[in-house]
Amino acid sequence: MDFNALCLGCRTYRRFERKEIPEEILTELLENARVANSVMNGQVLRYVLVKSQETVKKLQPYFHFAAALPKELGQPKEGEQPTAFIILCTEGRESPWTDMDIGIAVRTMNLNAYNHGVGSCILGNVEFESGSSLMKHPDALYEVCA
Repeated sequence: MDFNALCLGCRTYRRFERKEIPEEILTELLENARVANSVMNGQVLRYVLVKSQETVKKLQPYFHFAAALPKELGQPKEGEQPTAFIILCTEGRESPWTDMDIGIAVRTMNLNAYNHGVGSCILGNVEFESGSSLMKHPDALYEVCA
């Protein structure tokens, strides 16, 4: 697929097929985001992959899709939820450029997922405080996007 077709076709998904994403695709998404450009080579982002179906299901209530839409339109229904989450975190040494790094990383993963036929949704409306005990990560990381 050429880059223009990739950009034109890649859209936000709010309904997902309940199919497990192959490990090699998840690894590739993380690796490509890890090596993507970083403003001032700051490398402030860290990634938490949540793929255990038990944990993903427990986290669902803390992730809000299309909060500006009525819940019945925006929030995935039972059987339509994602099968994995990749949570972006910072190490606490944020700079004025951190938001740009986040944008670069999530778009890299978003396009790569679409290239593999995997739908994705970039979420900022997440109750990290409520769900953080379910996400195993060092306390020094601060969740910023899912």
